Amino acid sequence: MKSLLVLFATFSFVFSGCITTKESVFGDYEYSTHYSLLTVKLYQDSSFRLINRIGLLMDTISGTYSAADKCLILNSYINEFNTKAKILLNNCDTCKNNIPVQVKDLLTHDVLPARITLFKDNKIITVIDCNFEGRANLFHSSVDSILVDFLGYESFSSAIDFKSDISIQVYLISSAVKRNMINNENWRYKKNSLETPAGHILPAKVK
Repeated sequence: MKSLLVLFATFSFVFSGCITTKESVFGDYEYSTHYSLLTVKLYQDSSFRLINRIGLLMDTISGTYSAADKCLILNSYINEFNTKAKILLNNCDTCKNNIPVQVKDLLTHDVLPARITLFKDNKIITVIDCNFEGRANLFHSSVDSILVDFLGYESFSSAIDFKSDISIQVYLISSAVKRNMINNENWRYKKNSLETPAGHILPAKVK
C-alpha cells in the first residue's frame, strides 16, 4: 500500500509539473539584434506564431507546441510528412506510346510550367518544357527516369517503369514552404525565457 502511495505521489508530481509548465509558458518572447528580430507567441490553446525578420525579409510560421519538463516541441502546420514531392502513375488505356505528364504545386494544386529532363541509362536524352497548363508528352522508348524542376521549387527525380500505358502526375514542393518548416524542434523554457535550438535566448515580454 505504501509503495502505491509513493508511486501515486511521484506520478502526481511529474504530471503536475508538465501541466504547470504548459500553463505558465504561454505569452510573447523576443530576441533582437541591430538587423534581425525573432518573436515567438505561445497561446493557451497550444498554438504558436513565429515571426523571423532579417533586414527587410520576414517569414511567419504557425503551428502547435507541446510542453513538458521545461521543454517545448514545436511543429508547423506544414511539416515534412505532408511536404514531400511525389509522383502518381495512373493507368491510361488510350495513351499508347504517348505518356501525358502534368506538373502541379503539391499544396495549392496550381499548374507549373516546369522543365522535365529525360534520362535513359543515366544519360540525358532530351529536355522538355511543359506548357502553361503544366503539361508535356513523353514516349515509352525515350526515357527510364525523369528530373522535374521549376524556379522556386525543389527539384524532383524518379525512375519510371513502363510496363503498362500510363499518365504521370508530378507534385512539386515550394522552396519557401521547406524554408518555413518546423518539425519536432526542441526549445527550452527556463527563467521566463525561451532558448532556441541554436542557443539564442528569447526573454518573455510582460504578460
